[in-house]
Amino acid sequence: MTGNFTTGSGRIAFILCRQSRKYPTVTIDSSEEKLARYLFSLRRFGIRLGLENITRLLQVLQNPQCSFKAIHVAGTNGKGSTGAMMASIFQKAGYKTGLYVSPHLFSFRERIRVNGEWIFLSAVQTYLKKIRTTIDTYHCTFFEVMTAIAFAYFADQGVEYAIVETGLGGRLDATNVLNPVASVITEIDLDHTETLGGNVRDIAREKAGIIKPNTPVITSAHNHEAIDVFNEICRERESTLYPVVQECRYKDRIISPEKMEFTVQTPLNLYSSISLRLLGVHQIWNAVTAIRTAELLEGGDSKINGESIKKGLAETYWPGRFEIYSGNPTIILDVAHNPNGMTQLVKTFRLVFHQKKFVLMMGVLADKDFESMIDNVVPQAKEVIAVQPNNPRALTSSKLAEEIQKRNVPVQAAGTVKMGFAVFRKRARDDDILVITGSSYSVSDALLELVKM
Repeated sequence: MTGNFTTGSGRIAFILCRQSRKYPTVTIDSSEEKLARYLFSLRRFGIRLGLENITRLLQVLQNPQCSFKAIHVAGTNGKGSTGAMMASIFQKAGYKTGLYVSPHLFSFRERIRVNGEWIFLSAVQTYLKKIRTTIDTYHCTFFEVMTAIAFAYFADQGVEYAIVETGLGGRLDATNVLNPVASVITEIDLDHTETLGGNVRDIAREKAGIIKPNTPVITSAHNHEAIDVFNEICRERESTLYPVVQECRYKDRIISPEKMEFTVQTPLNLYSSISLRLLGVHQIWNAVTAIRTAELLEGGDSKINGESIKKGLAETYWPGRFEIYSGNPTIILDVAHNPNGMTQLVKTFRLVFHQKKFVLMMGVLADKDFESMIDNVVPQAKEVIAVQPNNPRALTSSKLAEEIQKRNVPVQAAGTVKMGFAVFRKRARDDDILVITGSSYSVSDALLELVKM
């Protein structure tokens, strides 16, 4: 994928050769656009925590959630990456594997996948016809509808294992109708505090709502308060907690812009020379979590073994996670959208690029803790381009720029992400590194621009 940008001082060639595989060609026809408009219109009903509506929808669809083995994933950061790794491992082991995640970057269909393939548009249309009356009667939300469709699709496709990510929290999330074979809780941090609580213990308790009786619980959480909460609830429900940070180790880490290699020791096995295209120490812990989950569910099944685990991790691809387009200049996309995500972004950047600073293109949602996000990422930036992602909840680029100016870093409010690229082109140098972050919506907007080049 290449493109040339003309500047007043000459011509700069943007050579965008991503190290991992190319993005699929994304074509969204009029039928999909029409369906997307209807589905997104359901967002007018907001976010509703509770299981009443999802239960009604699933009853109409004959309770498809009972037809597959579910691995339920909650957490503040790392859900998508961990889920993608687990899905890849189970697929490489020979299982028909479903994956349900949010949000999406290109199309709502990418939220629902079977063996890596997005749900067919015709399937979405079929399920909507069946549940349309229930949607209209009870004002079902976008997420409730997508969750019901995902479970029905997994059942009809004969999925054996489905990795299902919560949308918000856990206890009252629409996905929490599942009786999973394992519950996975990733890193815990302050996010969605207006809904989940203003401290780590409260948020951990909401996430721990996915813990079911006599079910293994695997967590990559580092926070001791969060782990204490998980231990307490596991005791109440007679489930076993497996905190990977305490019981597993990694070593021999080698990192480059293309991949990481490392060795993992779990209580059961030693996995040497693991290769991972997702970069950062946090991704190592996500990988360890996926490994530990696969181990615990193996149950003597030789299909899940060291080979399928290593191959699954090596072939995991998950866009927008410190994703590098190498060239002149280099562009990095990262969906970090809270303070801890920004911290991990900066740590990973320093591991790969050492003391170099980057040009930051940042766009955030107004209901996030963007002040702390700015504090964590701006010191690594030599200048900032503030943008406004295409989302009704977005903070304006001018307000974001005002906040960044307080940190004494050069900043320009550019408007949209497309306009942000125009600002960058005017001043870009071959040795620049542009980091685009702040929200999955900012990354989505950037990807839509990059695929045109």
